[in-house]
Amino acid sequence: MSSDFLVDTSDEQTPGFALQAKYKDALLDARTVEKLELKRRYWQAKGVLWYLITEQEVPAVATKNIQWLPPAMREEEVRDEPSLDHSNGTAHYGLTTKDSVNSFFRVNLKGYLQELRG
Repeated sequence: MSSDFLVDTSDEQTPGFALQAKYKDALLDARTVEKLELKRRYWQAKGVLWYLITEQEVPAVATKNIQWLPPAMREEEVRDEPSLDHSNGTAHYGLTTKDSVNSFFRVNLKGYLQELRG
């Protein structure tokens, strides 16, 4: 059983949760919905909160930040200054380790989850 993100937190009220991301249009497919229900039940049996999100729930800034992470984790060189990509208006920082990325990039997941819960 797989999910897109399995998140551990230091928050005692929400110690961990699983996020499954799907395009809204994919939810029109009965087989996709069936598989999502299996995933929901799997995480429920494990005692892990499970959230289904679509492109409509993810803020544009978060999408850009998530797209930035994998290339940054592969960089060999650490740069103090960002390299600017003028084609899409983004800045890229070279970070050498997963820990560096984790300490540099903090996502306000608690805020996003509160928005998702509505």
